[in-house]
Amino acid sequence: MDAVVGITISAFLIMAGLVLKNNKILFIIQSIWILILICFNSNSADFLNNQALYDNANSLSLGSEGFCMNGFYFLSILAKNLGLNFIEFNGILAAISTILIYYVILKLSNNICIAMSLFMLYPLVSSVIQKRWYLAMGIIVLACYLLLEVNNKKIATIWYIILIALACQFHTAAVYFFTLIIFYWIPDKFKNFVAIFGWFFLSLFRNQLSVILQSTDNKSLAVKSEYYFETLASNNLWHYLFWLIWHLLFVLLIIYLLKDSKVREVLGDKYSNYLKILNMWSLLIIPLYSFDPVFSRLFRVVILFNYIAISNIAIVKDFKIRIKYVTSITYQVALSLSTFIIFNALAGMPFDQLVFPVFQSNVLINSLI
Repeated sequence: MDAVVGITISAFLIMAGLVLKNNKILFIIQSIWILILICFNSNSADFLNNQALYDNANSLSLGSEGFCMNGFYFLSILAKNLGLNFIEFNGILAAISTILIYYVILKLSNNICIAMSLFMLYPLVSSVIQKRWYLAMGIIVLACYLLLEVNNKKIATIWYIILIALACQFHTAAVYFFTLIIFYWIPDKFKNFVAIFGWFFLSLFRNQLSVILQSTDNKSLAVKSEYYFETLASNNLWHYLFWLIWHLLFVLLIIYLLKDSKVREVLGDKYSNYLKILNMWSLLIIPLYSFDPVFSRLFRVVILFNYIAISNIAIVKDFKIRIKYVTSITYQVALSLSTFIIFNALAGMPFDQLVFPVFQSNVLINSLI
């Protein structure tokens, strides 16, 4: 399929979702399109690296990265024994992850098409490219949902820990989400202080983090630490400030909305409080941007819950809330579109090498045309 045609279809579905808001037929069409793009992709910027992990997986791979990645390697070995190639293997797991994300959107959003449109703006293309993280992301989204919805805090915590441990079996970066459950249990009156102090502390001692990880007995983790914290690391202050501002632009919109009592009433106290927890915790991700913006993938989970919150104030008839929605959705669309451009046009690789393969290289679409 021509990339321009694919981008045009996506743009149409995004705009339609922002207008129709909660149309069930449109949601199904959006869902099918996303599934096709994610599950049947046959080439992308990081495709060969992920395929190599799959092709080279064997019994010696198990335990090679300590606690992490064993699920990916075990399922890779199993899938190869069943005769599946990497595209088929990834397609099955990506479908499960996508369905988990759909489930959370359906459960929490009153305007499902808006949430889907924002997701298609960002991080859809990145999700197609970063395949293993996307497998983990669906599990993490479900874990965060259960932390919100399960009334018994201890049981919710147990489920969360189990699911994050499962997510770690597909991507090492999921380990960072164990810090969210610690933050979650901190008394509310201390959360803001801990988030801001933690942000400052981690920024101040960023170099020590690299030393600690590289000194571990886990060779794979040490190698990845050297790659992310030294090879890719940028000591440019402007580089860090750029990603700091980018992150805060997402967070500040939510903080701004939550300060309005009517918005909190629409969202409900439970979701409003949880949304604030997620966004304040996300400040602990910012120090990692001083190494490389690749860590922004952690923030995508929080962004999804932010999208859902914005979608839920769309149909309120109160004039003041309607004005807030119009300004908020305009702001969010502009920010998400800018993020898409930043990551796919200004990230170091040409736009046609990052984005075009997402639409051009698709075994299902290409078999039909």
